[in-house]
Amino acid sequence: LLRGALDQEEDARLALLAGKREQTFDRSQALTHEEVWGQKRRAAK
Repeated sequence: LLRGALDQEEDARLALLAGKREQTFDRSQALTHEEVWGQKRRAAK
């Protein structure tokens, strides 16, 4: 019961956060998938 209530509270807060982020999102400043994930990482030695 408590877990369900916490999940609902978290979902509500994340929805509010997503709405705020959506309002300020500027696609011209966003990184592309390739810019973020395109380079392979070097293996740790």
